[in-house]
Amino acid sequence: MKIFEQKQEGINEKTSNIKLYENCNQLMLDRFIQIIVEGDLRLLIIEGDPSNEILKETWEYIYAEYTSLINDDNSTEIYKAIRDINMWKMKFQRIEMFVSLLSQRPYPLLIIELKKMNYNYAFNHNDIQSYKADLNAVYNTAKTLLIQISNREKDLERLQKQDRQNDKKEKPVDQFDIMLISLSEHAGYQVQPHKLTVSQFAKMMNRVKEYAKKLEDNINAQGKEAKKWQRN
Repeated sequence: MKIFEQKQEGINEKTSNIKLYENCNQLMLDRFIQIIVEGDLRLLIIEGDPSNEILKETWEYIYAEYTSLINDDNSTEIYKAIRDINMWKMKFQRIEMFVSLLSQRPYPLLIIELKKMNYNYAFNHNDIQSYKADLNAVYNTAKTLLIQISNREKDLERLQKQDRQNDKKEKPVDQFDIMLISLSEHAGYQVQPHKLTVSQFAKMMNRVKEYAKKLEDNINAQGKEAKKWQRN
């Protein structure tokens, strides 16, 4: 038990010194564009020295959040896939940790948590053989989450491939230049990416899209009325 606690303390001490931009409300648009264009995920770091895996997971979450904010169907599916993968990973890691701790000592609170997750075994620590069998059953059942994760990761890979193919039609920097020009024209002033969070940018783009859609609908409606007048 002490060995486990020492390892856990070491991990917590290492990760507690890390501070990152973690969502679209925190990250400024200029930095976001720079990451997309240059691929330098270290631009997410505020302080500390996170692993590449942590940076990758953080960036995937931010980008998925952005794409869901701008109301793109394929991107929303990417966001959902990343959300599912992360949720299932955290759940499996939590169960794995509970089983590891319970194999050393029967912690009543951890048993209650497992029962809340519908692992309704007896967990009778007075019967060692039965107790170990229950813990093994929990762990083996939890491993089905790994299959779910693997299948969802395949979904994510397919969606991201489709997204990349769409992006190849135009360079990312050109896409953002066009969007910023559109925003500036709509707002009546020069929109500056270093003064906007990614979340604010997405909301402004949605307003421009809504305005453009209303204009298109009005034009189409006027066209239909004109055709009716001509026939009459």
